[in-house]
Amino acid sequence: MLNNIILLSILSEMGKIGIIGGVIVAIIIGIVIVSFSNPSENVSETVSEFTLQSYTEIGHLLGDPNAPITIVEFGDYQCPFCSEWYLDTMPIIKEQLIDTKKINLVFVDYAFLGPDSLPAARASYCVEEQGKYWEFHDILYSNQKEVNSGWVNLPNIQNFASSIDLDMELFDACMDSDDYLQDVENSIKLASDSGVQQTPTFFIMNSDGIIDKIEGKQPLSTFETILFPYTDVKFVIQEVQEPSTLDVDTPSDASLFIATFDLSQASPVEGSSDAPVTIIEFGDFQCITCGKWNLTIKPDIVTEIFDTGKAKMYFIDFPFQGTDSYTAAAASWCADEQGEYAKYHSNLYVNQGSVDDGWASSEFLKEYAYQLKLDDTQFNECLDSEKFADRVSFNKQVGIDNEVSGTPTFFVIGPDGQIEQINGGQPASVFIDMVNSML
Repeated sequence: MLNNIILLSILSEMGKIGIIGGVIVAIIIGIVIVSFSNPSENVSETVSEFTLQSYTEIGHLLGDPNAPITIVEFGDYQCPFCSEWYLDTMPIIKEQLIDTKKINLVFVDYAFLGPDSLPAARASYCVEEQGKYWEFHDILYSNQKEVNSGWVNLPNIQNFASSIDLDMELFDACMDSDDYLQDVENSIKLASDSGVQQTPTFFIMNSDGIIDKIEGKQPLSTFETILFPYTDVKFVIQEVQEPSTLDVDTPSDASLFIATFDLSQASPVEGSSDAPVTIIEFGDFQCITCGKWNLTIKPDIVTEIFDTGKAKMYFIDFPFQGTDSYTAAAASWCADEQGEYAKYHSNLYVNQGSVDDGWASSEFLKEYAYQLKLDDTQFNECLDSEKFADRVSFNKQVGIDNEVSGTPTFFVIGPDGQIEQINGGQPASVFIDMVNSML
């Protein structure tokens, strides 16, 4: 099943805030398709037809327009990794590179996660009319809530706007009009045509084109490595003092964190149960990046570190993208009753559709079981009874307790209890290098 981005016909939100238009629906359904057939596609070939001007003309510029290096960021205001990157990493890059005119940044909307994404993007254009785009950008990420929970409703948007002293009559008139529908549409199309498949995605560019591509919420060191040859800047991070009220007797050993990973309801172990390193993946069967990672990147990890006995892996459900996320997760446990969890897990990603478009309906989930030659009667009874609803909810709570805010999120636990977190669908080399360093 092709992986089209969310059907947006459900965007009949209050007033103009949810009516993004049939043109956007057509564009998103028609062009934003994720393919797993060519994982080694060359970045420069994907975007070679696009120049820096392509992005600066449609995106939102921060910094000196004449800076020699540009970071083009593709983001969604509902993307938790985008928010984390903006709040944690961006301030240092801004202070030490953007404010010093060594680089600039262009933000391009890739509003693909659902009905709350589009009005947030359009509102940012209405704010830009009054010269306060980046203040509003900051407010949206600082107040981000769970995906498609309704947090980008008209009253909230008006509150965000009024908090930065906008002319509210002008702002409300803009939001009540069709202004900037074309701009949002163009941004989505540009991101899709550029081969962007997840948020955040960054292109590091100069006037000659793309220097490098970064996918996901990467640490500051990743940007430093790529940018240093052009900026000669090593990031300086201010040491943060521990709060004076901190109990000095509180143990701080990272190994204590392992206790919060309750694996009692996790997937069957993948790899040798005696392997010294443990990888825990929190995933959602509707997460496009999860699907791509599991189908195109994970096989190399299996060969290099699971089959060699270096690491083992558990999958924990973190269904946060919609109702089909829960039903798909529950179905995987019905397959597990028949000893076919791994096959069904993979089959869900192979058949993955758009978020809540019905691809994980009861009918289709039963069809996937039939494809794997499971016992129809047993599987169907299990699914219809909602037998594993509590397990799915339990697993999601494990993720919440460990501050998981998006998928895929990985925790790698070394033999000495050291814990490292990996966000997003990172390449196999990231996992392989980390496991080897722990050993």
